[in-house]
Amino acid sequence: MECYGGHQPLRQVANITVVEGRILTVQPWDRSIIGACEKALQKADLGASPQNDGTLLRLALPPLSEERRKELVKLAKKLGEEGKVALRNLRHEANKRLDKMKDEEDARGHRQEGPQRRAEDAGRAQQEDRRDHRRQGRGNPALLNP
Repeated sequence: MECYGGHQPLRQVANITVVEGRILTVQPWDRSIIGACEKALQKADLGASPQNDGTLLRLALPPLSEERRKELVKLAKKLGEEGKVALRNLRHEANKRLDKMKDEEDARGHRQEGPQRRAEDAGRAQQEDRRDHRRQGRGNPALLNP
């Protein structure tokens, strides 16, 4: 709706409540924009015209016909499918980002693997030397006790 020099969603400038099953009330927070709210509801083509009592708007929605119910079901299915597709796309993007991060970590890990591997190899070599010395019963006793 057009107010405050720009385009604002109705729910950001007014309280919207359901009084009964088919009656909506719209109460703008600023009474000066009630005319703009009324025009926006008329433009929305909801099948009912709003009733203005000066402080709030009442919108009595007509009962749904079989044809209108089918249209709404189709619309709900379409919106549901669009939501599923959007979620699928978000999940796909997130997986791409995770794979990219994993590849970057692997690349960093391989660069740092050299010193780590050398330290591990040196440790293994020391353990093997100690084991060999124990088997043969010789060597420095300090080295024999890990």
